[in-house]
Amino acid sequence: EHSPPSLTLSARTYIGKLVEKYLPKPLAEYARVRMPADHALSEAYGAALERTDTLSGSDYPSKVGALIYGVPCGRIDVAYVVGILARCLTFPTATLSAAAERVLVYLGQHAGDGLTYDGTVPDADVLVGYSDSNWTVGHSTTGYTIEIANASVCYASKRQHCISLSSTEAEIIAASTAACEIVYLRGLLAEMGVPQPAPTVLYVDNQGAVELSKDAKSCHRSRHVLRRFFKVRELVHAGEVEVKWIDTASNKADLLTKSSFAPTTFEKLKSMVMAPKATNVVSFTGVPLHMLVPGDGAGPSSDGDAAAPAAPPAVNPLLALAAATRAEALVAAEAAFERGTFDVAEARALAGAYGATHINAATNRAITAVLAHRAGNYRDNKSAFEDYKISSRTYYKWKAAIDNNQPFNL
Repeated sequence: EHSPPSLTLSARTYIGKLVEKYLPKPLAEYARVRMPADHALSEAYGAALERTDTLSGSDYPSKVGALIYGVPCGRIDVAYVVGILARCLTFPTATLSAAAERVLVYLGQHAGDGLTYDGTVPDADVLVGYSDSNWTVGHSTTGYTIEIANASVCYASKRQHCISLSSTEAEIIAASTAACEIVYLRGLLAEMGVPQPAPTVLYVDNQGAVELSKDAKSCHRSRHVLRRFFKVRELVHAGEVEVKWIDTASNKADLLTKSSFAPTTFEKLKSMVMAPKATNVVSFTGVPLHMLVPGDGAGPSSDGDAAAPAAPPAVNPLLALAAATRAEALVAAEAAFERGTFDVAEARALAGAYGATHINAATNRAITAVLAHRAGNYRDNKSAFEDYKISSRTYYKWKAAIDNNQPFNL
């Protein structure tokens, strides 16, 4: 599925065939599931390792093998769960077989989901990576995703070969694995005519691992780690990779190392990884917009320059479509403004359409200020900027972007 500036990769047809072959009853008869697994999966895996209630003669290996084939086809949301199921191909249990059936039901009910590559986002041709691990008493799991055009081009969820003695050790192993993949992709992109002049950023949510990737500090907690797991440090010094810390809630690779999420958390991570416009997090107050506008409180007036700007003519059809999208988002935002509310979805659509990649409270206030100004209810003076808690520089950048129908990277 694609439009001129975007392309979505999914496994809809393949999933349909799996559902027909392996589900014992029609898909419509199953209750709706929001996640491919829950916290019970780790318990089922631990029980299977004891090898006391192993199934014999079941179709579990065939079923899980078919799922393994589907994971690389854009289904990053089930990679971790299928990886756990695949570890028990020769000693499955009834609980794991039911878990595999649940994955099939989930895929069938969400068959159209996939990875969407958006060529209109800022820095669409810049590679970026995320890595994570789930430190356990046994072998931990490495998870990483490497993206371009706001969607993954390489991802993995795999069992680590050694037992880590700390979460930092597990994270540095995962970071090194991801960094090696980044080097390969940088070379591939260079051959394709898309060189990466700056080091590729690799986000890690463990401060200790970030420090270990930069400096060769001797510490009794890390000096036992095998040398090959510090490959990321060499790549950092070579200028190929730059390791940065990121909050766990924003680490997209978290989806590849765990299954014990609340449904809302899973859906948030999934939207970050599989839906480009949903990666921007908007935190609006939820109160009527006219209450945020400084002045007499009478709300926006009907006069002023409230009409959406027409998309400028462009020879490139991709640019023309992007401009039309921005204009459409602005019309929706101004309509919400006139109703006295500004919905989170409309805020995300507006900011995403104008190219904002880091949407925070300051961005929200800037959008509010611009819309209030366009409605003729904005006082263009210092006190108004202070009321909105935004700088005049931020406001004028957003205003210029919206007035000129141009993208703007906050």
